[in-house]
Order: sequence, then C-alpha cells, then structure tokens
Amino acid sequence: MSLIPVLVLYFVTSVTSNNSMIVVWGKPTKFFNPTPYLNSTLNWQQCIRECYNFERCVLSFQNSSGCNLYVYNALPAIQKLNSSQGLQVAFKIQNSNDECPVGTNAPTFNNKNASLLWTNTTTGGFQNKSSSTCKSFGGTLPTLNDPTDIGAFTWITELQKGYFKSSQFFVRIDGVRKPACQSNPTTPTCMTPAGFTFTDPHFDGNFDNYNWTTNAGAKVADDDNCLVLVYPNTTTYMKADVKRH
Repeated sequence: MSLIPVLVLYFVTSVTSNNSMIVVWGKPTKFFNPTPYLNSTLNWQQCIRECYNFERCVLSFQNSSGCNLYVYNALPAIQKLNSSQGLQVAFKIQNSNDECPVGTNAPTFNNKNASLLWTNTTTGGFQNKSSSTCKSFGGTLPTLNDPTDIGAFTWITELQKGYFKSSQFFVRIDGVRKPACQSNPTTPTCMTPAGFTFTDPHFDGNFDNYNWTTNAGAKVADDDNCLVLVYPNTTTYMKADVKRH
C-alpha cells in the first residue's frame, strides 16, 4: 500500500481564524446529494461547535436523525424559513467581531471564490514531510480526542478517495514512536501515549478513541513507528495502526 500525504491537508485540527457561527431559520433542500456527515449523538449546540472546530465544515443542521455537517465543496441549497417552522441552520462566516453582521444579505465569506490546482504523485509521503506541510498551514497532524473524530475522518476520506490512484492507503495522523520503544514496542509503557511523541497541542493524552487494527504495539517492519489510519476500513470507520515512517 502507498502513503497518500495529500490527505493530511484536510485534517488540520488547529488553525487560527476569524470565523463565527451564525444561526438562521432554514433547512437544506437535499440530504443525500451531497451527503452530509451525520452524528446522531450530538445536540444542537454541540453540532454548531463541531462545525466550528471542523475546518472544512461551513454549515450545520439538526433534524430528527441528528447533527448534519456539510463541507465547503458539498453544500446544498438552503430554504429560508421563519421561527414558526422551528428549523435552523448554522453558517460559518468570516467575522472577527463579537456581533453578528447586519442586513438581510449579510456576508458569509465576502463573495470570494477560491481555486486550487491539486495533483497527486504515486509515491508516499514521510511523517516528517506531512507534519511540516500541516505546520505551513498553521496546523498539526490530528489526534483522535473525541468519539466523533474518526467518523469525520472516514467521511472525508470517502469523499476524496476518487482522486487517488490507489484504492488502499494510509492517512497520516499525529504520533511517532519514541526511540526507546522502537526495539521493544509491546512493553506496557510503550503501548500507551507515553511511548509516542505528539505535536498536536490538543491531544488529550489517551488512546480511548483509537480503534486499533491490532494494538499500539504493532510493528511488522523495522520502520513501522508512525500512527496512521488504514483505508479502506473493514468496519464502519477507519482503524488506527502503526506503519512506516
């Protein structure tokens, strides 16, 4: 399997921004094309916060199924409603102030269009290269701190998988096995976060939300010392593993 470093660009978890979430009366006109990321465990306030913290999310909506999150390149048309219908959506907007924008057609992203030329190579990327790429965007490789994180990452990967030549690959996440644990990774300490070095300042310091293919002591090749997510997933969501540098 080949490593696809470009995927890490979508998983930046710490980015300084001037964004706010603005709640208005309305609902998406479609729910299956594009398909949102659905989490049935979040309430409305948690749903809004999840979109705010999820860099690519620009719209959240709550219905009887749960929290629906839409990313910028898969955004449905929104039907304007009023308070009597009781349905709300939350838009992510550029707003550095504590007050909401004024007007019936207040700006969201200031009518700016963004274009991008994206290419992919057949070779994999090393952990240090992936980490430095994230840093250049003001972020870090992600850690799995919340039960919803792995679902969101699996959903993003499903959206983007068609752009890659290989149907099997690893997604880089934060975590490199410490040198002292590389020769004997299955000791009790080495199978905990204490056996790895992390750069994500938001890491909770535990593996509670890491669903491993085997365990944190996995090592097949000599250079299998970096945490990854494995695609395709054999279950509902991708699983964590330890693979080459």
